[in-house]
Amino acid sequence: MDLTGALGVPGTTVAEANAMANSKMPLASASEIQLLHREIEAQGEWLNRERLERQTEVDRLKMELEAIRRVLSSGDPEFQRKYHEEFEAVRTGFNPEGP
Repeated sequence: MDLTGALGVPGTTVAEANAMANSKMPLASASEIQLLHREIEAQGEWLNRERLERQTEVDRLKMELEAIRRVLSSGDPEFQRKYHEEFEAVRTGFNPEGP
């Protein structure tokens, strides 16, 4: 008899399921599971902090770029037009992940 679905493992038979249940493989204790759970939560918190720090840095860079654009625009009335033309050329021909 095939227990696919019941065990979630395609092709698992009753004999194989019984062998797995009777194996001498040690099971994780409740404290080990709790420790793993806390480690996973800590990694999630770390990842969220890292993501927030990266987003903060991206936002800071956006503000710096806007300040530079404003300064350059005030010195050259054609800057906005030139900037948009150059940006379009860079956008279509530049690979930020390339060498």
